[in-house]
Amino acid sequence: MRAALRANPQRRQVSVGQSIPAPIGGWDAYNPLAAMPIENAVILDNWVPRAGYVEMRRGYVQHASGFTSPAESLMAFRGGPAGDSLFAAAGGEIHDVTDGGLIGAPIASGFSCDRWNSVNYSNAAGAWLVAVNGQDAPQGYNLGAWAPLPALSGSSGPIVLAPESLFNVFAHKGRLHYLEQGTLRVWNPAAGAVGGACTLLDLSSIFSKGGRLVAGGGWSYQFGVTADDYAVYVSDQGQVAIYQGSDPTNASDWSLVGVYDFGPPLGPKGLLKFGGDLAVLTSDGVIPLSQGLKLDRSRQNEVALTAKIVNAFSAAVKNYAANHGWQGILYPGQTQSADVSASGGSLAIFNVPVSPPPWNAQTTYPASTGAQPMLVLGSDETVYASAVGSNLGHNPVGDGGVHWTAAGASGGTNIQFVQNVMTGAWCRFVNLDAFCWELANGAIYFGSTLGVFQWDVGSDDSGTPITGDVKSAFTNFGDGSRQKRFTMIRPLLYTTSAVRPTLEIDVDYQESEPTAAPTISPQGAAAAIRYDWTSASGIGYVGAARMQVQLQGDTAAALLGVGDTPPHDLGIDSSDDTLLTQGSAPFDVPCQLLGFDVVYEVGGLI
Repeated sequence: MRAALRANPQRRQVSVGQSIPAPIGGWDAYNPLAAMPIENAVILDNWVPRAGYVEMRRGYVQHASGFTSPAESLMAFRGGPAGDSLFAAAGGEIHDVTDGGLIGAPIASGFSCDRWNSVNYSNAAGAWLVAVNGQDAPQGYNLGAWAPLPALSGSSGPIVLAPESLFNVFAHKGRLHYLEQGTLRVWNPAAGAVGGACTLLDLSSIFSKGGRLVAGGGWSYQFGVTADDYAVYVSDQGQVAIYQGSDPTNASDWSLVGVYDFGPPLGPKGLLKFGGDLAVLTSDGVIPLSQGLKLDRSRQNEVALTAKIVNAFSAAVKNYAANHGWQGILYPGQTQSADVSASGGSLAIFNVPVSPPPWNAQTTYPASTGAQPMLVLGSDETVYASAVGSNLGHNPVGDGGVHWTAAGASGGTNIQFVQNVMTGAWCRFVNLDAFCWELANGAIYFGSTLGVFQWDVGSDDSGTPITGDVKSAFTNFGDGSRQKRFTMIRPLLYTTSAVRPTLEIDVDYQESEPTAAPTISPQGAAAAIRYDWTSASGIGYVGAARMQVQLQGDTAAALLGVGDTPPHDLGIDSSDDTLLTQGSAPFDVPCQLLGFDVVYEVGGLI
C-alpha cells in the first residue's frame, strides 16, 4: 500500500530537482536492477554510447538492388589499384557491387551455395581473393576476374581431397589453410600457391572431444619472451588448437603449443582480430584468446568482452545459436561516404541472426502427382516443416524433386550487439536486418533479403524511421526510505527542434511505454542543447528515465533536387516537426543525449 505524501502545514518546499547522467556506461544486462550503476542503461537501443554522451545511430541507404535472392555473403578484394572491390553472393551468383546501383549480369554464376568464406592473399601472380563454401569448387578473384582456383588435389592413405568440400580458409605465414567440411582435416598447398597439390594436416588426434572444424585464423601473440604469429584452429566442440611454425609438413618448423577449452563457436565467421588479440565468438560470450586460454571455461566470462551483457548474450545463444549469420566485425569509422557526420568510430559489431534468410519450397514433381512436400531435408541435414512461404534455416540444395527459391520479402528482425571499443560500453541495434557485413573503401555494408545496403549514412533506414529507445538505471536519488511523486522530466538533448521525444518515468522497477511529449518552440534547423520540460507521473521509491526518439527523413518533401549540392542538406517542413533531407543525402544534424533532469515531491517516512 502506498504511503501518503507528507503533510506540509508550514508550506515548506517539498519539490526536489535531481539529475540523471547520460548512460555512457552503456547497456547493462548483467547487474540486478536494484544495484545497477547510475551511468548504465536498462535499455539502449539504437543509441551509441560515447565518452560524455550517447548519440542516435545513423541509418542506412540502398547500395545495390535488383537481387531476387538474399545477399548471404559479402566479400571485399583489397588489392586493386583503384581501391577495394566489393562482391555479393546471392541466388547462386556473385555480383560486383563496388559501385552500387541496379545489378547487371553476374561476374560468376552456377553455384549451389551463397555462404562463402574468403581471405585476401598475395603471391607471385598478384593479389587474390580466395573463396570457398563447402559445396562448390573453390574460387579466386585475380586480375579483375573470378575463376575456379587451380585444381586442388591431395591424398593421405584412403583419404582423398574433394575440393568442393573445403568450406573455410585463412592465410598464415605465406601459406593458405583450407578447412574441410564435417572433418578435423586441414589441407595446405605449397607456400605461395592458391591451388595445386596439397598436404593433409589431420587434427583428429589433437582434438580429444572429436567434432569438426568450424574456423581458423592467424594470431600474433607473445608466449613467454618470444612473439610470433600462430595458427589457430577451432572445433565445434569449443576446443582451440594453437600451432607455432610455418610449414605443417616440416616437424622442425611446426609444433603444437596447446589445446584449450572454450564454449562452442558460433559459426565460421567466429574469429575477430580485436586490437592485438584474437576474439573468439562462442556460446559463452566473446572471449579474447589471450585471456581465455589462461582460465578454465567456467571462469572465462570474467574476461569476456560481453561480460556486461551476459544475460542478453546467453538468451540470444539459447534462441538463435543454430541460425546462420553470427559474425563479428570491427568498424573503425574511417568512412568515405558522403555523410560527413557518420558516427562510426571504433565499434565492434556482432551480428545476431534472429531470423535466418527466408526460402520458399516449390515442387518440381510431375504435375499429375499434385505433390507438395510436407517435410523437407535441408542441405545441413536438418528436417524442416515446408509449407510454401515458411522460413527455412538454411539455403538448401533441392533433393527428391524439391526446388528452392528466395521468399522475396523482408528476412526478419536480426539484431546487433555493438560495443564502443574505446570505452567498452555496449548498446543494441535493432531494425538492421543484416545477414552479413563487410568493409570496403572505409565504408561498412551489409547484405539482406532486399540487396546490399550501406550503413552509417542517412537520416532513416532506407525510408523507415529510426527509433531510439533509452532507459536509465533506476535510482533512489540518495533516499531509499521515502516515496517520491514524480511530476516533471526533461532530457538534455543536443539536436534540433524538429526532434520530439516521448518520455516517462518508470518507478519501482516497472516498465511502461513513454507517451509524454514536451512542448517545443520552433528554433529552425540549427542544432543546440535543448531543455524542454514535460509532465510526468508515478509514485515510487526509485525511478528511471525512459525516452524514445524517432528520426525520419521526408523524401516526398525534399528540399533538394537530384544532383543538387547546396551547402546545407537539412530543413524543416511547413508543420515544423519533420526533418527534411534529400532521399539519400547526408544527415548532418546530431542527436545526442547528455542526461535527464527530473522533479519530484518527497513523501514521509514509512
